[in-house]
Amino acid sequence: MKNTIKGEEKGELLSNYALAFGKSSLIQSISDFFDESGKEDEVSVVHLENDYSLLSVTNSESFQSINNSMVFFKGWFQEHAAKSIVLGQQGFNQWLENNPGVSLGNEFEGSYISAIFDKQKLVVRNDLFSFLPVIYFSNKELFVCSDSMYIISEIRKLLDLPCEINRKVMHSRAWTHGLACAAMSNDSQIQNVKLLSPGKHIEIKLSKGIFSSTTKLQSKKIIKSKDLKELFATKYDNY
Repeated sequence: MKNTIKGEEKGELLSNYALAFGKSSLIQSISDFFDESGKEDEVSVVHLENDYSLLSVTNSESFQSINNSMVFFKGWFQEHAAKSIVLGQQGFNQWLENNPGVSLGNEFEGSYISAIFDKQKLVVRNDLFSFLPVIYFSNKELFVCSDSMYIISEIRKLLDLPCEINRKVMHSRAWTHGLACAAMSNDSQIQNVKLLSPGKHIEIKLSKGIFSSTTKLQSKKIIKSKDLKELFATKYDNY
């Protein structure tokens, strides 16, 4: 019996994007999974060295080579300094080419997800307010992120990874007042699946052990890009 993603009758993907970085064999399994679900036109795979690959699943965007880096972008943002709006993958590519020395260490206002692979490292970030969520999991062989918990759970089941309920998170979400709508931590409803906080990003490096030639993924903790309290601070006591 084939693994398929069951959405509505038309087999909708139920997400805006899915990205993966890891061992080529695992990436191929995920690619086949989406192909069997009728999404072969939305799947793009980039093969890297050391038997690792990048994968993107979305309706129009894919990893593209820009300034010696592999770049993925979906959405839009506004850059106040240049008084411009960057729209879509082509707009982002042009923005990078027109600003070769631009710092990508900050999140921008808008709604987007970006992933840049350069110098054996993948950096994933989204917009300042996290309007386009990043739900992810990682281990020494694979990193996967999406805005859909359903897609994340299906990929974990495909790879025989546990999909156990995180009861502490479920209990916090069971409250009947407004706090239940807010994420109380970076943990999600599924154990070992995380949610990226606003103003932060993720770095995943290809590295080798000191006494081993085996290449593995090293996922850094969520890295703080902006101090949101300082960003929105005002010299006035009130509005």
